[in-house]
Amino acid sequence: MNNNMIEQEFFEEPPIEYRPVPFWGLTKTLQENHLLEQIGEMKNKGWGGFFMHARYPLETPYLADEYMDLMKKCVEKAKEEGLKAWIYDDHPWCSGSAGGLTSAIKKEYRSKALVLNMHHRLTPIDPEEAAGYYALHLDENGVPTDVQEIKAPENYHGDEHYFLHFYKFVEPLHAHYEPGFFDDCVVHGFASADNLNPEAVQRYIDITYEKFRKTVGEEMFGTTLMGGFSDMPTYNWNYSTPHPSIPWTTGFEDYFRNKYGYDIVPHIPSLFFDVGENFEKIRCDYWKAVSSLFAESFTKQLYDWADKNGCVYSGHYWGEETLHWQIPWCGDVMQHFIYQQYVGMDHSVKTIEDPAGIKQASTAAEQLGKPRMIAESYGLSGNGLSHKQRKWIADWEYALGANFLVPYIAQSSLKGRAKRDEPASIFVQQPYWAYEKSLYDYYGRLSYVLTRGKRVVDLLLMQPLETARVMYTANKYVSHCYRPDDTIFEAASAKLYEYNNEWMGIVDSLLTMHRDFHVGNEVLIERFGKVNSDSLVVGECKYKVVIIPQSISWAESTVKILKEFAANGGIVIAVEPVPTMIGGVVSGSVLPDNTIVVENYKEALEKILDTALEKDIIMPNCIDILYHHRKYDEGDICFITNNSLTETYMNVEIMLPGTGYVQAWNAFNGKKFRISTTKENNFTKLKLNFYPVTSYLLVKTEKEDINLPVLEMIPEKSEFEKVIILDHNWSLATEDPNVLVMDYADMKVSKSDWHEHLPIHKAQQMARQGGVGSPYNLRFYFNIQDMPGKLALVMEVPERTTIMINGKLVDTSDAGWWIDPSFKTIDVIDLIETGKNLLEISGIVGVDTEIENCLLIGDMSVEVLKGKSDLSSPKSEEIIKDFVIVKKVTESDGKDITGEGYPFFTGSMKFKQEVEINELKTKAYLNIDKVDSTLARIWVNGESTGFMPWEPYSIDITDLLKLGSNVIEIELITTRRNLFGPHHYKFRDQETFSVPGRWINEAYWMDDYYFAPLGITGVEIGLK
Repeated sequence: MNNNMIEQEFFEEPPIEYRPVPFWGLTKTLQENHLLEQIGEMKNKGWGGFFMHARYPLETPYLADEYMDLMKKCVEKAKEEGLKAWIYDDHPWCSGSAGGLTSAIKKEYRSKALVLNMHHRLTPIDPEEAAGYYALHLDENGVPTDVQEIKAPENYHGDEHYFLHFYKFVEPLHAHYEPGFFDDCVVHGFASADNLNPEAVQRYIDITYEKFRKTVGEEMFGTTLMGGFSDMPTYNWNYSTPHPSIPWTTGFEDYFRNKYGYDIVPHIPSLFFDVGENFEKIRCDYWKAVSSLFAESFTKQLYDWADKNGCVYSGHYWGEETLHWQIPWCGDVMQHFIYQQYVGMDHSVKTIEDPAGIKQASTAAEQLGKPRMIAESYGLSGNGLSHKQRKWIADWEYALGANFLVPYIAQSSLKGRAKRDEPASIFVQQPYWAYEKSLYDYYGRLSYVLTRGKRVVDLLLMQPLETARVMYTANKYVSHCYRPDDTIFEAASAKLYEYNNEWMGIVDSLLTMHRDFHVGNEVLIERFGKVNSDSLVVGECKYKVVIIPQSISWAESTVKILKEFAANGGIVIAVEPVPTMIGGVVSGSVLPDNTIVVENYKEALEKILDTALEKDIIMPNCIDILYHHRKYDEGDICFITNNSLTETYMNVEIMLPGTGYVQAWNAFNGKKFRISTTKENNFTKLKLNFYPVTSYLLVKTEKEDINLPVLEMIPEKSEFEKVIILDHNWSLATEDPNVLVMDYADMKVSKSDWHEHLPIHKAQQMARQGGVGSPYNLRFYFNIQDMPGKLALVMEVPERTTIMINGKLVDTSDAGWWIDPSFKTIDVIDLIETGKNLLEISGIVGVDTEIENCLLIGDMSVEVLKGKSDLSSPKSEEIIKDFVIVKKVTESDGKDITGEGYPFFTGSMKFKQEVEINELKTKAYLNIDKVDSTLARIWVNGESTGFMPWEPYSIDITDLLKLGSNVIEIELITTRRNLFGPHHYKFRDQETFSVPGRWINEAYWMDDYYFAPLGITGVEIGLK
């Protein structure tokens, strides 16, 4: 396949290798038929393959013979379907431990750290654990000013106020693991691995990658089974290590001495406080050394193994997004990219923050000629993640350089805690599953086109990692990432946190002014950089202008090549304050003599760049609109996207370089259109409308294709000659059952008293505290005002309980299932009665007992009952207190049906209305102001005319409209948000970061319920 050409057939039907490949979460007890059936569904919905991702709570033993036999069958099924299988290389993360099989076998293979214990008393430590003792001197404010090494603590008699004890920490085998509901902070059941130890990493390769290779066989390994992906490998897993601490391993002292010629141990305090002679140099040397050791021991070994065995290695690293996260957790992330066949990165959570993280990965891929850049996407985005939000996130990633979409996650089962395991699960259990192929086709086409040719980038923004290292002090007692809680400063000091924000501010400014750039990493420049005439060349890319952000220190090799670049006519721009150090040592000459220094990047940088470097693409400055420009044999490719969820930009003037003819290639349906353009100087000018999350794939060629239709913009409201407004009087119809979620219960364990009205997570906690083998009893109450025609109880694992409704035994022998095979359905219509009903469940607490919500599904509506949140306070707000089953509601104003009898509803529902049309025009559009659902499908007079996943909520209905009476139906397809919640998260719809704690954390809990709106507003027909 010629990467400098676009072949029409591949655009229309993108090959498998360009299609998204999700993480397939393998949970609970794996069953062959179930897995193979799901792989068939993957093929039908346009997947390119799957990553086999062992995921808690996995019950089939990881990497055991039974597990590996199933994995081989999955790979064989992938081959049969023409898909590609991938190894997700741990259970579940951080990569290196193999679910404990690496770290448990040998103490030397467990993660290590050098830990600081600061105390008023000098306390001798076991010599096998001790690394050093120091007396700390403080000024009048308590700030350290000097440090003195203590060689013999048992004989020391100084009177210093504080003493520093450094000891070698080996992570214990048990790493805070508890199966069941409360393992939301778990990585796995055993210690994380020492990824600085090459022997431990070799063991990891042998028991993971080699086992897959031998199990699958030579015929499919490297062909159908493409390779592996490491998830969040780190050299200091901060959730299991005491703090303050730094990464360490056996023999590191020798490694450091061989690299830098001196002993690091006497200088360890300089890594924690601003003490010691030349502490800046110590920090530069130490963090460079530990970063290099991590890359050599872990990433390079995996890369070399993959290269030897003809497969692909990729992955992303813990803390890759920011400067201050990289330092304690993964070192220099761009250094790792040298040793990946495909560069990988992660963008989880429902935001589009931290573009620098993606630019690092795309830069390395483009400089080093790596064919693909993996973007792990959507993790922790919540059960309400919509198609619009998925496009918003992934388009942003693709504009920044991604070209291989890896959606996270598709759970094989939603049993137990899997429903809350960093959702959304984007898979067969979703109501919108039938419509998935269109989105996977879209990203398949986009991935194919955005791997053609070569990206156009002339600007290099230097990455100031060495400055961050100089500023980094490892004296943090909380080393976790708590974003967006900036009172914690995200595991950094306030000074370094603010410095990282300034660095990201330059990144954002360049994107706002539409100056595409690469990130200049010092290791990559040292290894692959050279000066060619007036260009700085790094690998396969060359740059005319280099920007040096605010900084303190740079490596000697960087200073040397920048001076050569500037001497040959290259342009260097530096933002104040300018650096004064080389390698952490004060130097009189750091920047080239002819460096252009700007005082404020927000004001001055754009003016300097406009003088120094002609713009590649000209657009009005706007942070929401991003572009990605490539050149290929026949012309130019431009992907331009509006990354706002709310803002619309009409008639945006865009000027593309050179002259020619511009086509819009619709990546959503594979069609091509001509665009009207004009010429101005040496640019081609056009205008486009950008609704929220609108994007265009533009192709500029030298030849005009007059057979293509002209791209027509959706008319604005002012352009319609007549507008017919549909009133808020809709009939409702659905084939899906309505739902009542029962998430409070009375509970007793053994002979304890009854505890009334407990949230289910507290009932689970009470059962676990009661102990394995204890009997437990639950009582749920539900109210029925109007008897439904059908009603079923939905439970998980009903066979392990005794169930009674209104004192009558419930027969579970013929239980079917709903949504997921683990959700068993039991017909209870003959057991219920009007008024208050009692559901009683009794069982025995097992090691794997998970007490879950109980559901009632049927042809009914659910009325919301409200009351005071605090009866003792007359000013307390009304909250949802209870629900009652009533007669099915069949009419609605359409604005939000969660308040009209469908609070927990999940599935699809049709809104229907008749409208009279007394005249027809040339064009007719159905327009909707707002759609609160993931998809809206439109029907006119019984015929489907397409669906709306995002703005503009406008669709051409010209051919289906007729004079007289017309039937308009709008089908809303939902997510599982209102079924699975979280319903009691007090910040309601602010689910940018959805982890299991959202369901159980008391700090975020409210007794009220939150339901995501489900409805439509502002429906009209426009005629012109």
